[in-house]
Amino acid sequence: TSGARGSASSQGGFTRSADGTTSGSRTSNATNAATGNSYSGQTTVQNGQVSHTGTCSNASGEAIPCR
Repeated sequence: TSGARGSASSQGGFTRSADGTTSGSRTSNATNAATGNSYSGQTTVQNGQVSHTGTCSNASGEAIPCR
């Protein structure tokens, strides 16, 4: 989706097996139209364990702290 403030997207999903365990991954991306700053992250669930990684970048593509 996109609008005056920027854009955001998310892809992927999670599934639950017959034994009740959840697995899968989802990626999310967002860009601020005013600053050009962006966020890219991935959440993964494997055997019930959740992990998340995310990075933020400025308009030049340089890494910046995520707030």
